Amino acid sequence: FNVKWAQGLNLLMIILVVTLLIMPIPVTLTGYLNDHDIATYITEELHEFFGELFMIVVIAHLAAVILSSVVKRKNFAASMVTGYINEPGPHLAKHNHLFVAIGLLGITAYGWFWWMF
Repeated sequence: FNVKWAQGLNLLMIILVVTLLIMPIPVTLTGYLNDHDIATYITEELHEFFGELFMIVVIAHLAAVILSSVVKRKNFAASMVTGYINEPGPHLAKHNHLFVAIGLLGITAYGWFWWMF
């Protein structure tokens, strides 16, 4: 595969992860303002926009992880869950955080279930 294409995929992953870390701020802020009846119509529309944008970024992140795994022939999803990468060099995660990962996945699944139904 083309090296420049792989670098672009890495850049996309970085942008998606940073966006995933930032997106809860406007979603939470507009939700708080909406719950406290501050500029209700505007905050309701903004909250809906940011919430839907957040879900699009999550789906794009999952698609990029799957695409990276296929292109590079490595299971990146497993390393996200276990925190272990089978590569030479120092391991940044000294201990296995499997239970934390399972808890976060459970909370996320609950949120998706609540959002869908």
